[in-house]
Amino acid sequence: MLFKYYIDVTKFNLLLSVVVGAISPFGGFMTFGTIGNLVGILCYGMFYKEQYYFYYNRGITKRRLYATLFKVNSPVAIPAAILIFFG
Repeated sequence: MLFKYYIDVTKFNLLLSVVVGAISPFGGFMTFGTIGNLVGILCYGMFYKEQYYFYYNRGITKRRLYATLFKVNSPVAIPAAILIFFG
């Protein structure tokens, strides 16, 4: 169930990351792990606002959804950031 939320938010995140990546390849990786998550959450809230009730009725809070999203994307974003800034 959390996986569906992750996939839906990641669609928006990837779209933004691809656009930024067309300008700067390294920026695309950084966007995916940082600001892309926030943009994905905002877009999901705009287009799928009613879906939050589905998760709430299942006992899953928005906070848990956000935490899962960041936990899954952090292992990608942190090593990319280290390689870009210190590599």
